[in-house]
Amino acid sequence: MGIRLMLKEAQNVDKHFTIMPLDAGEEEPRLVEHTAVPLNHADLGANISFAPNVSFEKRKPWGKNRGELEESDYLDPEIYFSFVFSCDKDPEDILARIKQEWRKHGGNRLQLMKLQTHNPKGSVVLYHMHNGGHKGTLVAEGRRILEKARDEEDADTMGDEGFKWGTYPIPEFDLNLKVPNIPGQDSKRLGKLPWQMKNQRKALHVNCDARHVKHLQDLWQIAKDRKLVEPMWGSQVRPSNVIVTHRDEKDRTRT
Repeated sequence: MGIRLMLKEAQNVDKHFTIMPLDAGEEEPRLVEHTAVPLNHADLGANISFAPNVSFEKRKPWGKNRGELEESDYLDPEIYFSFVFSCDKDPEDILARIKQEWRKHGGNRLQLMKLQTHNPKGSVVLYHMHNGGHKGTLVAEGRRILEKARDEEDADTMGDEGFKWGTYPIPEFDLNLKVPNIPGQDSKRLGKLPWQMKNQRKALHVNCDARHVKHLQDLWQIAKDRKLVEPMWGSQVRPSNVIVTHRDEKDRTRT
């Protein structure tokens, strides 16, 4: 019902606002009327992307007495989803105008995704990189590093099948600041530290579409082997593949 409300309010701002199919090669189904938004999630999946591990069950709230609560006091889950829409007006203006109405009815975030993908994944962690820099500049510099790594490797291998990325463009990626996943590390003791000290534990993660994770990991490894990172970011920066602990994460290289 929340998606129906969102579509109705968006069309009050832009009458041509339409939720498009997730598959870029498909033209249907397009959700033009808010009453046409399916309540069945099998049908809704053609237009709305949910996380694979999404759960719609109510959950206990955080707190000391959470074990004593009745099931009727459980909270509704917060569900993240993404979709593609077509419009005539500026997308950011549309979302800004309907955001308050969205929140009045229990919604939370409503924003454009910087990375154009429904399935973002972390590929590489930039350890010892100053995490207060301008992300747009760092992305541009990282792209230059990867382009040079690709071109040098392609020139040295002379199109050898062992290097398959020579003719491919650098995949789109962005940077996300968060605490690296280190198995066995107990982070509970660090929960009461000042936010400045907590921020020092964070590292920049290179995120991209899940289909391009291996591509970026290969290029970053080549950049490290050819010592192309140091001239741009200094000798202290250590790009490293994200640590994968789940066995079903077949699209990411284990470290």
